[in-house]
Amino acid sequence: MASINTGPSLEEELTCSVCREIFRDPITLQCGHNFCRDCVSRYWKQKRSHACPLCRELCSVNELKTNHTLSNIAESFLKDQEQKSKDSRELLCNQHNEKLKLFCLEDQEAICVICQTSIKHENHKCRPIQEVAENYKEELRSTLKAFQNNMTNLTRIKEQYGKCLQHISEQEAQTEKEIQDQLGKLHQFLYSEEESLLADLRKEKEKKMQKMEEDIKKITEDITCLSGAISVTKQELNTDDTLFLKNIKSTRKRATCTISEPLLTPGSLIDTAKYLENLKYHVWKKMLTIIKAVPVTLDPNTASPFLLLSEDLTTISHSPSVMQLPDNQERFNLCACVLGSNGFRYGKHTWEVDVGCKPEWDVGVARDSICRKGKITLSPEKGFWAIALRNGEEYYGCTSRWTPLTLQSKPRKIKVSLDYEKGKLSFYNAEDMTHIFTFIERFTERLCPYFFQGVNEGDTKSEPLRICPLKITVTKE
Repeated sequence: MASINTGPSLEEELTCSVCREIFRDPITLQCGHNFCRDCVSRYWKQKRSHACPLCRELCSVNELKTNHTLSNIAESFLKDQEQKSKDSRELLCNQHNEKLKLFCLEDQEAICVICQTSIKHENHKCRPIQEVAENYKEELRSTLKAFQNNMTNLTRIKEQYGKCLQHISEQEAQTEKEIQDQLGKLHQFLYSEEESLLADLRKEKEKKMQKMEEDIKKITEDITCLSGAISVTKQELNTDDTLFLKNIKSTRKRATCTISEPLLTPGSLIDTAKYLENLKYHVWKKMLTIIKAVPVTLDPNTASPFLLLSEDLTTISHSPSVMQLPDNQERFNLCACVLGSNGFRYGKHTWEVDVGCKPEWDVGVARDSICRKGKITLSPEKGFWAIALRNGEEYYGCTSRWTPLTLQSKPRKIKVSLDYEKGKLSFYNAEDMTHIFTFIERFTERLCPYFFQGVNEGDTKSEPLRICPLKITVTKE
């Protein structure tokens, strides 16, 4: 059967018919034939005429323009030939100049048949290149998949960090506004105090934002690293089996690179409560006058997305919609709970909570280390010491098995009294100081005031919980 004529090869098409080399600075004559510029110039000097070296058609000297397309193709062809020549040399044994056909499992290197009989590889287990290459490629495919999954997770975490960064800016702006509102009427006298507080706030903002930006930069670098690793790994998987195995040591070393997924660490948000906690009290104390203060303020960084806190951090109400807040480790994510910013490790402490006529609430204390994600179970074993109201009339002491309580009257205000050293936590009806319930416990951790707003049944105007202010007289001694 006659063979099929496939026509001239690419190399033939890129070969100058005068010098028989690949085109260098090729030009195209009017007749359509291509030559090296130097070849045409030398030919015309010898012949003393401006005719095409192939068809002898006369051409104009002024029409000699470089064929850039042909020049680029020729340059690319030369680079490919050089790379193929290099690859061909790399596929030969350096010692015996024989083709690499085997892979030594003990020395982890590609060898030729002669190497197999050498002293260096004597009694070593060897396998055909193709057989071993597929095993290692499968291993590398698993690594590639892990890299890709890691990159997906890091990208998602980076988005979360970006949202947290935005929330920090919003916190700073909101806190600044509240500071300015509270100090507005006394601004002349309080100018230095205001500037000091704002400076601290901005400093913390810059510190927190710088930390967050550094974390995001690190995640971005990890993503870039993974992207590079993925690219290199894909490239390695597409190389010839022999060349692949020749470089397997360095390839596997790169493939062992692991990047841990960061967590949004506690304390990453601005400590808003630090600036707003009893702000008027601390300032008015310096003016030697009568002020109002609360013994406990709420920590917005712990507040569930279902809650709204007042600007002075003393009132809890249901949010009409779920708040878009960072899911930082301090925050309750499912239950409508919040902790006080005040933490206690010693001493005696009291505060009152206005529960009004709400049909459901919890009031008490909680360990600082409690789990705040998912469903919350109130019991001392879980780190909670509290009393609760359910269904508008059922009161409980939240012991291991909740203890039903019988009250003489429905309290509107609950007084909480903590004696840390004695391990005593008592609850009273603040209006007549009748005793409700007492826990006796040996406290060993920092305790924070705990509040549960109750389940929102769709009524966004439901009565809020309020921390009652204390009247304190400041006198000069």
